[in-house]
Amino acid sequence: MNHRMRTAIAKDFFSGCLNLQLTKGKDYTTDGEVFKDLQEEALAMNVTPEVVLWIAMHKHYKAIRKYCREGKLESSETIESRLMDLVNYASLIYVLKKGKGNENTNLHE
Repeated sequence: MNHRMRTAIAKDFFSGCLNLQLTKGKDYTTDGEVFKDLQEEALAMNVTPEVVLWIAMHKHYKAIRKYCREGKLESSETIESRLMDLVNYASLIYVLKKGKGNENTNLHE
């Protein structure tokens, strides 16, 4: 594999991550606020929103680790979906961190 092919595959993967985040994100958005459900869950569990995201992220990490060890998953989700979810949770932690203190910034949706 050369660099061009690797980059093309990575672009396809990250595009899939964004599409998945847009699709699934709608299920976790309340009143137009993308982190409202997350913040409510964190408050109910007496942890930070980052901890809630890490717990969800870790579930996918464990499945990926099992796939790497055994070469298969015994679930309805594909390894590609698990990898994309893991990346998306990492990006949500990043977005949450970057957004702190900028809650009133009007960014394009």
